[in-house]
Amino acid sequence: VARAAAGPELRFAMIEMILADPAHVAIHGALLETGMGGVLLCGQPGAGKSTLAATLAQSGVTLAGEDMVLLDAEHAAVSAVPLPLTIKAGSWDRLSRRLAVDEELPALPRADGQAVRYVPLPAAASPRWHKLRAIVRLERRPATRTELVPLDRTASLRQLFADAHSPTGRSSRATVRALATLVEGAENFTLHYSEAEDAAALLAKRLAG
Repeated sequence: VARAAAGPELRFAMIEMILADPAHVAIHGALLETGMGGVLLCGQPGAGKSTLAATLAQSGVTLAGEDMVLLDAEHAAVSAVPLPLTIKAGSWDRLSRRLAVDEELPALPRADGQAVRYVPLPAAASPRWHKLRAIVRLERRPATRTELVPLDRTASLRQLFADAHSPTGRSSRATVRALATLVEGAENFTLHYSEAEDAAALLAKRLAG
């Protein structure tokens, strides 16, 4: 591949290897570490997981990973894959100053046509497994009031299954039980928002309470 595309291609290859490993089920989402458990941010592509996770990392929580979370079905716990932050062009000006990184990092072309920059995680997170304190599903729309709305556990579990990937394409009984246990033990919300700063302030306040 072209030199400029080597980084995105390598990251893609690493993710493919992880997804093919039968040891764990992978969940597409960002994981934050707090003193009272993990916080899982989920949502459709473009929901702002990376931007919100990086913004929250400046408010006292630790960003363990912003792209992929692994499920340990035996212990109903999760751990993030600590890949570098993927920052898209539209978020770069805002986040480069907040994360105190080199603003001259090159923009690299991905296969989907997006130009991205890869930034090391703001702080080293411990590579350990976490119970979840909260599962937050992101819904970002223009001119939307920022609010946390409780999410029914059944709906949260259904969405979590939609975000999960197993190498076989099937869910084992242990996986179903583990995901249900995670949802049962966590607060479940939908976060409606437009601006990442407002959403981060509201969520940080909730996590501090």
